[in-house]
Amino acid sequence: MSQASPARSPYLTTAEAAAYLNYSESHFRALVRAGKVPKPIRPNGKCLWHQPLLETFMHDLAVEQGVIPAA
Repeated sequence: MSQASPARSPYLTTAEAAAYLNYSESHFRALVRAGKVPKPIRPNGKCLWHQPLLETFMHDLAVEQGVIPAA
């Protein structure tokens, strides 16, 4: 009998957020410093990014660059 896997958190660490966007950690951190990506939340000083906000960020970037049409 297999156990169900635990629900995955929608909050990503810096490394996970960078990988999710297919960026290196250093490039992602540069984008954060430049204010180009959504701000993280900081529970207990740890930066966490809400995955749906990163998805919206990438969608908006694709629209801005003409990759996909605006809705």
